[in-house]
Amino acid sequence: MYMMGLIEIGEKFVKRAKKFNADEIELFVVREEHTRVEFVGEDILTTSGISEHVAVRVVVGKSLGFSSVSSLRENEIENAIKIAVKIAKEKPADPHFKHLPDPEKPIVSKGPFDERILNVSPEIIGKYVSEALNSAYSTSKYLKKIEGIVSLYSVNKVVVNSRGICEEDSGTFFASWIWAMLKKNDEISQEMRVLTSRMLKLESLPELFRTTVKRGEEYFGKKKLPSDFKHGPVIFENVVVPSIFATTLLFNLSARNVQEKRSVWMNKLGQQVASKKFTLIDDGTMANGFYTFRVDDEGVPMRRKVVIENGVLKTFLYDSYAALRENKKSTGNALRPSPTSEPQVTFTNVIIEGEKGSIDDLIREVDKGLLIRSYVMGSHLVDPVRGILSVTCPMAFYIENGEIQYPLKSVIVSINIFEALNNIVRIGKDYVSYVNFFVPSMLISGLSFT
Repeated sequence: MYMMGLIEIGEKFVKRAKKFNADEIELFVVREEHTRVEFVGEDILTTSGISEHVAVRVVVGKSLGFSSVSSLRENEIENAIKIAVKIAKEKPADPHFKHLPDPEKPIVSKGPFDERILNVSPEIIGKYVSEALNSAYSTSKYLKKIEGIVSLYSVNKVVVNSRGICEEDSGTFFASWIWAMLKKNDEISQEMRVLTSRMLKLESLPELFRTTVKRGEEYFGKKKLPSDFKHGPVIFENVVVPSIFATTLLFNLSARNVQEKRSVWMNKLGQQVASKKFTLIDDGTMANGFYTFRVDDEGVPMRRKVVIENGVLKTFLYDSYAALRENKKSTGNALRPSPTSEPQVTFTNVIIEGEKGSIDDLIREVDKGLLIRSYVMGSHLVDPVRGILSVTCPMAFYIENGEIQYPLKSVIVSINIFEALNNIVRIGKDYVSYVNFFVPSMLISGLSFT
């Protein structure tokens, strides 16, 4: 069984749907190869391996059953199918469910793939990490500790269903996370940076490590926020923008939430929901996009959608279930959080269109305000229905007269996401590729902080 191709595995069991008393069946078959290098100080640990998964959805009447298994063994796949059928038979009928998706011709031929990620040895990766660590320690005498991860992996995935979908694609991924702790006299400073790509980026590690350490030095000399300053403009550095906005935007753009009357924007299609400066594009066909593939995880072609244009809501995001409920086409936004999960409506590659200028240009526009850099804590606690969010910002600066004055001790910023989207002063042009987000820095007025 292990010698069979993933497509063959999928097709074999789909052809036997009737044997399992299923009206329709879908198999999502995945093989992943990974190499992971962890480092703490000068200690480096390398691990690698292969994982294989099958996720099954079956239709019995108007009920959908799901099961999964982390194996390609025939008996285990059969057992997963039987479990999914049992679940479908025990579930109440869903009056809104129509059927699994039908085949369509993909727009892109395949997702980004870098053969070097497959061929580079753990020893070479370790060598680059060692050189980057040496470079980091030579950058600052204050550096006391550095740790992080460099991860390389490839994915081969297949979606086959009994309605005729039979799609296969592969992709490669590179990710590095680094955290540095510095100490000057009795003061502790820290910084964190992330680098993600579909291409091999080992040669970028030394600069990533050095930049992390240099930025860490900029947080020495922290002071408290002026006691009389509690409200004003805030610049969110590009890497922070997804943490602030992604959860609330996705929740309210999901067609499923619209249909269940959970979305604030359920009656806002074609209306202004954000500043005219704000345009958001979801593009599953983006060149070298982190989430670019031929098809989504239901086998539906990835597409480019202008979701919000100059502040006007143009479309919601659909999987096949939500689309068929409205007799529409899926937008290709069904992705799985893990290979053994059911597909969910989510973003593919998100682009926020910029205007002009660097983050320094944004700073020069601020008479009195804050700059939030690197990362925030607590963004996962957002209330996406009301758009209420309070985040702790350990990497913040106080701005006055268009210049950074000093770093701040931890600041809490309170945000109403919907108001913030309408209070955008300027969007920069300093794009960063951060996982599946391609976004610039943003200057927003009218925020509260303590």
